[in-house]
This record gives sequence, structure tokens and C-alpha cells, in this order.
Amino acid sequence: MKHDSVFVESEIGTVSFCDACQRASIGYGPVMIPLKEKNFSDFLHFFEQTLSEQRKKNDFMSFRYSELYFRIPFSDADDLLSLIQQAQTEIWRHRLENQYQTLAN
Repeated sequence: MKHDSVFVESEIGTVSFCDACQRASIGYGPVMIPLKEKNFSDFLHFFEQTLSEQRKKNDFMSFRYSELYFRIPFSDADDLLSLIQQAQTEIWRHRLENQYQTLAN
């Protein structure tokens, strides 16, 4: 059985998604955040909102997610947000391609 996956990387980190296990992992520095697919979208929304709120009053983006506490420079946070958004687009594209292939067969 073939397991499809999506892998997106940049200088700031990585995002991988396994279609078989329905899990995504966001890597930033030495930290890897494992997420179920639904939680990936929730994390993206949370990250966007937190970044927007904190940009006005802090030099760093600070937040707690699950058991982890992050303190990220805004330049890294912007790059990480862009990476996560790109990964979400790639996951959607991957899903649409799989649906198309299923319908074509």
C-alpha cells in the first residue's frame, strides 16, 4: 500500500503531512509539533490570530500551545506563518488530486 504525504520546507522550518495517518507535524528549530489534521487548521487560525494581536504590543510573539511555550521573533513568526499557510494549500491540493484520480478511475 502506498502512503501519500506532503512535505513543505523553508529556512525557518518544515511541515509534513501523512495522508494515511491524518497527521501533520510542524517543525521549528529543534521543536516538532505533532497535530491531527483538524488540529492543523485550528493551529493555523490560532497562530494567525495570536500574531495579529501581539504584533501591536510586543517585540516577540509569545504563546502556549498544548504543553509547549513559544517565544518567537516576529520575523520568524511571519516566515513560519507563511510556511504553515503554504503547507495547508499543498494539503488541499493533494486532497483534490487524490479525489480527481479516484473519479478518473
